[in-house]
Amino acid sequence: MTNNQNEVALSEIIGFILLLGLVFVAVSVWVIYVVPVTGREEEIQHVNEIKNGFTGYKNILDNLWLNNETGVTTSTPFNLGTRGGFTQAGGLSLALVEPMPSTGTITIDTGDPPDTMSIDCSSNLTDVTNAQFPLNLTKVKYETDNKYWIQQQFYYQTGGVFLTQDQGSTTQGGVTNRISPPISVFGNKDIVWVTIVPIQIDGAGSMSGTGTIRVDTWLNPRTTPLNISYPGHQLNSWVNISVNVADNQTARMWRDLFKGIADREHLNTTWYNVDWRENLQTHRSTAYMYISGSKTDDTRDVYLSVQRVQFYVTLNNVGSGIV
Repeated sequence: MTNNQNEVALSEIIGFILLLGLVFVAVSVWVIYVVPVTGREEEIQHVNEIKNGFTGYKNILDNLWLNNETGVTTSTPFNLGTRGGFTQAGGLSLALVEPMPSTGTITIDTGDPPDTMSIDCSSNLTDVTNAQFPLNLTKVKYETDNKYWIQQQFYYQTGGVFLTQDQGSTTQGGVTNRISPPISVFGNKDIVWVTIVPIQIDGAGSMSGTGTIRVDTWLNPRTTPLNISYPGHQLNSWVNISVNVADNQTARMWRDLFKGIADREHLNTTWYNVDWRENLQTHRSTAYMYISGSKTDDTRDVYLSVQRVQFYVTLNNVGSGIV
């Protein structure tokens, strides 16, 4: 005789297994499709916040040196990770149902060896000016540690904002100048006017994690003017601006930056030359802009103006999750 109770129990077990299977399928679809998409959107939003933060940081620093605000300290907050601005929950948080928060790192990067800028001109007296060049170009740099999107790096250097993207993750990787540094080259009749504000940063430190950090900056009131800024160096037959950097991609970016500055002012293409070259021994590269002016002889038709600016920068922890 058949035991009906056994059949009922067996059907309940089969039903429970089928229900577990449906739950497993639903969770798998969520983990494979929903979680990465959500995480990617959070990281894209966070990178946009960092981009806007660096734009605001540059504008604040420009206001400091333009107005000679030597007694003012500015504070700029940055959230290092996708949830850096929120209190982390102490309860259950499963990566299966929500994206893992990304982290980030902000560094005052002096470089080893550092990026440098040199300014040379026909009136340059070797025993007077060469001791001050090249100028070290320290960066305030943010690096992502994204879990679902491409790795990116924003940095502020000599008054400009730059973006580096991970080439291993995208065909559009490389170095991009988002906001140009304060360099201007334009023609007025037969005279070329070259105006440069080499902005330097003093400081050191690095912070990583998911919390909020504060970048404090103040203008150095005792910055020594460059000898090349004096009236005796202002009228020249030629001026050369060069930047020495760590890799070819960055050098090409600076070459394009110099070319863009001249194109923006519709400078006669016969009055200047821009290019880059690699040092095969050091594997570092140099981009340069050589301005010869409208005359090919020694006529002093290139006017050079240089204003040196120096900032002190410190990093300070204002939230949890910082290493």
